[in-house]
Amino acid sequence: MERAEDIPRANRKVLGYIWKETDGIYAAWNKKLALPLIRALARTPISPNVISLLGLVVAIAAGALFAQGRYSLAVAGALLAYLSSLLDHCDGSVARIKHQESAFGCWLETACDYGFYLSIATGWTLGLHRQTGNPVYLAWVA
Repeated sequence: MERAEDIPRANRKVLGYIWKETDGIYAAWNKKLALPLIRALARTPISPNVISLLGLVVAIAAGALFAQGRYSLAVAGALLAYLSSLLDHCDGSVARIKHQESAFGCWLETACDYGFYLSIATGWTLGLHRQTGNPVYLAWVA
């Protein structure tokens, strides 16, 4: 039976699993924001690898919005890019909480990070080209 006084101790235990010594100030801030999502995902059967892939899908959607070259869509793309960043914090934290860390998961997370960078950078450059008509931006994609 769960008691009210056990909740703070359980919260400290969860927090102990998600923090890494290499986390900088921004990673620590983002993990604090992602904590409710981390807690929710840790209670589901969703694997950390699925979370990584979901983050990549969200990043690709963000890049597609940036590529449209419209301000309102760029704002929506920025929000999706930030959501993808929060999911990036969730995958490793959920892996540590569920004791599902693996070499493949580490590789997949890194590959998804590179996919994020590629999607966002490509979206920015295509969006700038569409906004300005300047062909120099297309050279950045090539």
